[in-house]
Amino acid sequence: MCLERVIGSINRRPVNFDFGDVNSIAGLVYAHGCIIFAVGHGELTPEEANAMLPLILSGIKSVRIAENNQKRINTSIATELAVLRMTASSIADDDSQEAQES
Repeated sequence: MCLERVIGSINRRPVNFDFGDVNSIAGLVYAHGCIIFAVGHGELTPEEANAMLPLILSGIKSVRIAENNQKRINTSIATELAVLRMTASSIADDDSQEAQES
C-alpha cells in the first residue's frame, strides 16, 4: 500500500478510443486534439493520454514517409513519361524524314 502511494497504481485498463481518420496529418492532429479534450473532460487520465501520444507521433512520421515516397514515385513516373515522349517524338521525326527522302 505504501509502495503504491509512492510509485502509483500499476492497474492498467484497455482504453477504447476512436482516433478517427489517421491516414492524414490533419486527421492525426484532430486525434491529438480529441485526446486532449478527453483528458479535460475526465474521459481519459493524463497517464492514458500520455501513453497514446506516441501513437499519434508515430502516425505522423508514417504519413510523412508515405507522402514523401508517393512524391518520389510521381517524380519518377513524370520523368519516365517525359523520356518516352521525347523518344516517340524522335522516332516520329526520323520516320517523317525517311518518308521525305523516299
